[in-house]
Amino acid sequence: MTDALVSSTPPPGKDEPPNTWPGNDSVFSIGPDEYAVWETERGTGKRIGLHTWHWDQANGHWCGGWLGFTNVEGHPPRSKHELVREDPLTVAPSLLCSRCQHHGWIRDGQWVPA
Repeated sequence: MTDALVSSTPPPGKDEPPNTWPGNDSVFSIGPDEYAVWETERGTGKRIGLHTWHWDQANGHWCGGWLGFTNVEGHPPRSKHELVREDPLTVAPSLLCSRCQHHGWIRDGQWVPA
């Protein structure tokens, strides 16, 4: 185990959302306790996916995920979502967290619970 994985600092709480974490200057809110940041292609800056976070109330921590866009050239393997529109951000189909079962859509720049 490396030193980077060992920490005496507790994980960020609900009052410390992802956009306040060091190095997360480009994280944006898509709703209450819902955040995203663009995944970009190295070298081109093309938007090819999203990293997302949501507050997992049952377990008391931030839960994160990733999705790639099948309709964008250069998309990563395992991509399953379509970038319908960049602004306002709209993605299809719905997103389902495999860890906590948080489920909903990103439509018109906002999180819409299922």
